[in-house]
Amino acid sequence: MIPAQRQYGGRDVSGLTAKNRQRTLAAAARDAEAAKVVLAAGGLSARYRRVLQARVAHPEASMAELGNMVGMTKDVASGILRQALSKPGSGAYPRRRLVAR
Repeated sequence: MIPAQRQYGGRDVSGLTAKNRQRTLAAAARDAEAAKVVLAAGGLSARYRRVLQARVAHPEASMAELGNMVGMTKDVASGILRQALSKPGSGAYPRRRLVAR
C-alpha cells in the first residue's frame, strides 16, 4: 500500500476524500454568496448575522471551524446557517412545504 492511499474494505478511497473536499468547498462558496444576499436584505438577529458574516469572511472554513469562530457548536452554526439561507430570495436552500396527509 502506498502511504498516500487510504483503504476501506480493501478498496482505495484516497480519491474520494479529495472529491468530498471539493464538494464541501463548492457548497461553502455557494452558501457564502447566498449569505451576502441575505445580509444585504437585513432584518436579521445578531446571532444570524454573526454566522452569515463568518461564512462570507471564511468560505473555506468547515462547519466546526465556523462554529468555533462564532462561539457555537458546529450543529448550532449549521442550523442557523440553514435557517437563514432558507429565507425567500436567498436561493441557497429551497423552502420545504409540509403537506398534511
